[in-house]
Amino acid sequence: MDPRYYKVTEGSPKMEGNEEYRKLIGYLLYLSVNSRPDVAAAVGILSWKVSCPSVTDWTEAKRIVRYLLHTVDYGLTLGRSDCELLLSGYCDVDWAGDSTDRKSCTGYMLSLGGGTETWVSRK
Repeated sequence: MDPRYYKVTEGSPKMEGNEEYRKLIGYLLYLSVNSRPDVAAAVGILSWKVSCPSVTDWTEAKRIVRYLLHTVDYGLTLGRSDCELLLSGYCDVDWAGDSTDRKSCTGYMLSLGGGTETWVSRK
């Protein structure tokens, strides 16, 4: 996503219909939960606006699709035989990152033996 997303969306005009936006966000949510955790945070942010999306939201959703098309060979590794069984975890948070309601986003990812086991991204 564009790092200036929150600043750009403030003056953006609203979309006429949101059916296509809802469908696209639904597809992206399915992908982020089942096979592509790298887009989970961006899709989560865009899903907040599903009832009344702006033109900027639609542009950002299409940007995620372009990213997915260019990284189609990426995927989850469920384990490797040449890697020892080590548990590692990563987490991140943006404190009050949403300027409209001042809520934070957080997320974590745990991997075991080189393969991603679980991940979460929440507001």
